[in-house]
This record gives sequence, C-alpha cells and structure tokens, in this order.
Amino acid sequence: MKVIINNKRGSILDIEKGYILENLKEYGSLNLKNFDVSVDTFSKFIGKIASRITNDPARKASTKNTQQIMAGDMAMGLHLENGNAPYVPDFQFFYCPIAPKKLSRTTYCDGEKAFRRLSKPTAKLLQNRKIMYTRFIDEALWKKYFSTEFNKQVTSLDEVRPFLPENTEIIDHDNGKIEWRVRRYAVYNDPMSKLKVQAHSILAPSINYDIPRVTWSDGSLINPSIIGEIIESCEKETHPIDLEDGDVAILNNHRVMHGREEILDPNRVLFGGQGYL
Repeated sequence: MKVIINNKRGSILDIEKGYILENLKEYGSLNLKNFDVSVDTFSKFIGKIASRITNDPARKASTKNTQQIMAGDMAMGLHLENGNAPYVPDFQFFYCPIAPKKLSRTTYCDGEKAFRRLSKPTAKLLQNRKIMYTRFIDEALWKKYFSTEFNKQVTSLDEVRPFLPENTEIIDHDNGKIEWRVRRYAVYNDPMSKLKVQAHSILAPSINYDIPRVTWSDGSLINPSIIGEIIESCEKETHPIDLEDGDVAILNNHRVMHGREEILDPNRVLFGGQGYL
C-alpha cells in the first residue's frame, strides 16, 4: 500500500484522477493522509474518480456516493467488495473521520503477493477452474441492487435477465426471494495492472445477507486442503490499514481484498463507497 501524505493540507478534490489511477495500477492500494476532507468532499472525490457509482443495498446512504459501514462487531474475512455478486466494482473507497484506538482496523491483502504464495498446482487449478458463489437474496435487496447497477427502477427479473453477465444464473424462489449463482475464477489477470492475482470472496462471512455457499462451478465441494492453502497464502500477506483520523484509502477491487479485525472500539467511524472505472 502506498502512503501519500499532503504536507500542505490541501483539499482531497485537488488530486487528479490520472494520478490516482497511475498509483493504483502500480501499488494496488493507496492511503491518503493529511488532506482536507469531509463526508461531503469524500463523496465528491468518489464521483471524480469513478465514472459510475454503486453501493451495498443492505446499507443506508450517508451521502450521494457513500454509506456508513455498520456491519456488526465480528472480524470479517478477506473479500472483494461485491465479489460474490454479478457485478464487481473496480474501486473500493474508505474514509475514516474517527480512527479506532483499539484494534478494529480494516485489513487488506494484495492479491498479487498472495498469488505468489500459492503452490504451482493450486495456482494452476484456481486459474483453470471457476468458483461458484450461491446466495439467496430477499426481494427488496435484489431489486435495490439491480436498480443501482442499471441506474433505473427495477421491479421484475424480466428486466434483469437479458443483461446478466454470462457467469451469472438466477433462480426464482417463493416470496420474491431469488438465488443467484455466480461463477468466476479465483486466480486471473487483474485488468488494471495486468498482474496475475489471487483475488476472491472465498473467505468472506456474511453480515447483512444469507451466508453464501462456495463450491466449484459444478457444485462440487472444494477440497479442505485447497481452502487451507488459500487461507494460509492470504493470511501471510494480510496487513492492517494504518488509518488515522481523516484518512482515505482506495483499493483496486480486482486485485486487493479487504477485511477487518474484531470491532473493539465502538467510537470508530468509517464510510465506504464503490465505483467503476
């Protein structure tokens, strides 16, 4: 993670988009310190960097482009934001007006480094055999999700199915609930850096949704030894983001996974946002 310190305390809105993209391409993640920033300017900054905004349908909006992150107190495993959903945003943004004083930190793992820790047979397997994420979504949440992604009010699956990615299958269930099955590789070339990465949501728990089922693309179970190697390779490259009051962090959401420690500081305040290049 590259740390960028503003010694003149200038506005975060003064940062050029090209500068952010250039550094994300090289480093995968950025920590911006000592910039003049508020929730409102953070929202505008996201709109400056991302051409299109998305969000988590289970969270309430705090501004046009941001949501306050309030997802329980438990530690959270590494994942790509919306990594088990049909559409994966290119950027994950964080703004921390009040940093935690006791653990409670957001963590990150560079998938390029995690990939290099895999054995050759496991790396080859994960780049040649897709993972399937199966998840049940309540009606209100899937309508909100697709309305945000399509930038229009979605009221039925007939409006969704013609535009689904090839890797996504949706099954209707009772009471408006759906089941989506999303298939994608856990090892691939990151679109921004072109590096080979191990980046996925295999290790993520679920706070606001039903727990996803993670299998091979044909529904067969993944050998526990493979899961164990994935866990070990990622844990060795997992680090806390050193967020101080007023810091902003930006992650390439196709390369860098994030998680968090157990929340032990109830005064921590964190806002997030997601968007597309």
